[in-house]
Amino acid sequence: MSGLCPLLLSGSLVPAGAATRVHNDGFTANNAALPGHPSYASQVSASGVNWTATPGGHGINGTPHIAVGWSGQGGDSGSGFDTYVNFGGRGGAIQLDGGKAGGSRHGYITFDPADDAGVSIDSFDLDIAHDQPHTVDWFIRDTANNVLAQGVWTRSTSGRDTVSPAFKGAAGQTLVLELFHESGSVTYLGMDNLVFDEIPAHPIVEVGKTAYSPGEPVVVSFAAGSGAATDRVAIYSAGTSPSAGASPLAWRYVNGSTTAGAGLGAGSVTFTGLALAPGAYGAWFLGSNGATVLAGPASFQVDAPAVSLVHPQVPYGGNIEVSFQGGPGLANDWIAIFPAGTTPADSQWYLDYLRTSGTRTGVEDARKGTVVFDRHFGPPGDYEVWFLTNGYHTVAGPVPLKITSAGTAAAPRWLTPTVRTRHAVTGSAYTGRISAYVSDPGDVLSFEKVAGPSWLAVSADGGLGGTPAAADAGLARFTLRARDLLGHTADVVLEIGVFPPGGEHVGQLKIMSYNTLLRWEPINDGFRKGIESIVLADADVVCLQESGGDKARRAAEALGWFYVPPGNGWAQMISRYPVVGTLPGGGGGQGGRLRLADDPLREVVVYNCYLSANYSALVAAAVSGATAESALAEEMRSSRPENVNTLLQIMAPVLADADRTPVFLTGDFNSSSHLDWTAATAARHNGIGHVEWPCSLAVAAAGMKDSFRVKHPDPVAVPGLSWTPLLRDFEVKDRIDFVYYKGAAVSVMASDLFHTAIETTVGKGQPTSVAADNTWPSDHAAVITCFRLEPVDADGDGMSDAWEKRWFHQLAMSGDQPAGPGLDLRWRMMLGGDPNLAIGSSGGLGVRPTAPGRRGISFPVSEFALGHGLALEASRDLGVLDPWEVLWRYDEDPQLQSPGLVASRETTDQWRIVFEPVASPGSAFYRLRRAD
Repeated sequence: MSGLCPLLLSGSLVPAGAATRVHNDGFTANNAALPGHPSYASQVSASGVNWTATPGGHGINGTPHIAVGWSGQGGDSGSGFDTYVNFGGRGGAIQLDGGKAGGSRHGYITFDPADDAGVSIDSFDLDIAHDQPHTVDWFIRDTANNVLAQGVWTRSTSGRDTVSPAFKGAAGQTLVLELFHESGSVTYLGMDNLVFDEIPAHPIVEVGKTAYSPGEPVVVSFAAGSGAATDRVAIYSAGTSPSAGASPLAWRYVNGSTTAGAGLGAGSVTFTGLALAPGAYGAWFLGSNGATVLAGPASFQVDAPAVSLVHPQVPYGGNIEVSFQGGPGLANDWIAIFPAGTTPADSQWYLDYLRTSGTRTGVEDARKGTVVFDRHFGPPGDYEVWFLTNGYHTVAGPVPLKITSAGTAAAPRWLTPTVRTRHAVTGSAYTGRISAYVSDPGDVLSFEKVAGPSWLAVSADGGLGGTPAAADAGLARFTLRARDLLGHTADVVLEIGVFPPGGEHVGQLKIMSYNTLLRWEPINDGFRKGIESIVLADADVVCLQESGGDKARRAAEALGWFYVPPGNGWAQMISRYPVVGTLPGGGGGQGGRLRLADDPLREVVVYNCYLSANYSALVAAAVSGATAESALAEEMRSSRPENVNTLLQIMAPVLADADRTPVFLTGDFNSSSHLDWTAATAARHNGIGHVEWPCSLAVAAAGMKDSFRVKHPDPVAVPGLSWTPLLRDFEVKDRIDFVYYKGAAVSVMASDLFHTAIETTVGKGQPTSVAADNTWPSDHAAVITCFRLEPVDADGDGMSDAWEKRWFHQLAMSGDQPAGPGLDLRWRMMLGGDPNLAIGSSGGLGVRPTAPGRRGISFPVSEFALGHGLALEASRDLGVLDPWEVLWRYDEDPQLQSPGLVASRETTDQWRIVFEPVASPGSAFYRLRRAD
């Protein structure tokens, strides 16, 4: 208790007739001066953290015309009164501190009313903190020191009592409440629940507030009336009055109805259901059925619903101040910022929002005010601000907002050294976008083409467009430049593969499962960081979870991609390749059909799902004494198993056709895998060994494979814990994000977790807001699987249809057909180049040693060689005494990452390989061999 004498004000019910009750709930420190000392609780007209204002016994809300002063000797505040946060377990307190050097046992509270008002000191609580006899003499005096009322309070055990002087002063009379701590420890006396009222000297009328929203109940208080049953309260338009004979817009007798009842001299009337148009009004207190004016008018206005900006143009990084009025006053009223041209009800995707409370926690009755947005939510540009309620219902707006920039000191930075976009086809229009591939937060960029084939145009905003001609087939390289407002520039190489009609081939597909942590919103500038992470991941299809509204559309537009129209859940999808169909969804999932190539036709089906995190079996498994059975019992309480089964039933037709059209399923399952919970991993799972997790078992039973476990079959060596790299002390760390697949044409090349920088992790008990400036905008790691897609071979001749059409404009070419010394067409397909040209000619095969003095070989390889067992071998004597040694196998290194190997792209699906063994065999012969 720190040895101080508390006068405690807190924690009891509002006494009947109270006007101001001081209860001190806002104290945050002990032994501090009273807030606003010496005028603490002075001229109260509305409730605050330390007091409650009510109409009271005389109809006045609070005590707006009573000034309160605090004085005395000693104490940290110099007045004898200090704060106390929690006195005796009974809440915030005022303490009378007479224990300091020079201190006194006297404390004084002065109530000074306006000339036309009086003071009623109704009651106060006195409290002692421990068992010891205490005596307090209290006096109410006037300014001439005359005693007007007095009493003695005694108590010998810890607790409190209410003292009720109920003394009423005359109009304009100043009253002083003196507390004399006659006996007992000077450090343990508290005061709380000081209740006083304002007594009007003549009839008055007041409104509860000066501005109302349309349809909001209007509260009118009155006091010092005649007490007649025919006294009434009436509302008139501003500029009209009862004395002028005007008719009221609404009226009620003092009993609150239109039928006279018991008379009241003070009270309040609430007008509900008023259809008052926006404008100015006055409330009047009338006597004799409206024949005489007792008081008025009390002016108020009805605000038209509106939203406005204090500053319509705000520099990047500046605060955005939004004023609003005329709202319905619901806890779910909110102010939201949207991209310009967006309709909230259609989009349901905002960039940032605040409740009308000014925070993200709603409060009732916040109908008018100002909120301040103080964090980055997007780049410079045009936006709109809306006042919304109950979801996406419009109250007012939009108003235009422009985020401006004068440029930043930093230069533009391309996110990758080479930019790869979707392939083009000669004779067909091509579109794309480059602006998302460069970063310069807070600046405005323009783009231009510096070099490259003439068919592609680059617009100033980063749009790509053009139609390549037949002569443009191959790998097109362009140099593009980004320029910021201050003239800083940065260049990048853009590569676009250009196929002739019929020669399209997409041999790899990189799919990313990405939980966006509530649409990237908790992270400052989260949308930009999310888009940049997708660029860095170099994914082709991104399946978003915890994503809703038109987030997917906006992301696709930023990247120049395509998107699957959103369903009703939290799962969305964007794709580098066109979306040609939306498939039936359900069970928390959505599906889309993506077209990777038109001719030969190659399509894939991708489903994405988000399953509820409620009834977490993983958390249940982490508690002491948990078993596989208890964890599964919790899992079955959730909707996850049912939703997975529903989704798989919907997917059944496409799964049955997966050998013709590959099928993928991604998602945040909020559940683990039976492949991960084994006897070998029990130490990581609270001693629990194998668990038959129903969601992963159901997906496996549908014939789908877990791509991560195909690539990393040992859960001990590579656990793949996608949940959670952000929450460092969370009791559960597990793999709950998956990329499944099914189809004869699909195999896994690589599968890994992915995230950008996580600068700050969140400890137990900390809010995620401590990580709001992180680069990675999620609490999950993403899962990225790179799949190999077998070439389309509709005629079954073992040759790629795309390759046959590209070079021979027909199918059914025999792979055994000779195509140069010791080579057939299959070899030419595997090694690339134009099979119609002679070996070694420009555009021909070109197998050769590396530079003089270097023991290596340079050779081309085509993506079509995958699956044919292509191997590089070496021998010192052509295998006579020194057997041929395998140095490299393409099927084992489809991403061309082996030591000693350097790959450079020559055409759309062909690389030039330079291979110099790490351990050189000395002088050697090399050969390329295929398994078939």
